[in-house]
Amino acid sequence: MKTLVNPLTVRPHELREGDVMVVTVTCHIMRRSGELAYRLYRCPFPPGDSVDEGVPQGVRILDEGIVAAELFPVVRMAGATPDL
Repeated sequence: MKTLVNPLTVRPHELREGDVMVVTVTCHIMRRSGELAYRLYRCPFPPGDSVDEGVPQGVRILDEGIVAAELFPVVRMAGATPDL
């Protein structure tokens, strides 16, 4: 049986076979010095109260390169770089 568990609150000893963890990742595009840049954020699923103007809000993902390349390949193709 699959159980949806919250990856932010579940404790390591509580994990069971079949558990499924879900998060929402948002990619925010901006311009810095005329160049495209982006920031990634890990947001809770479901977003609940962590929504601003319909966009889930969360904690910034600092190791963005690999995550962005896998989840948002268009960002790399557009030549955008992480906004440091």
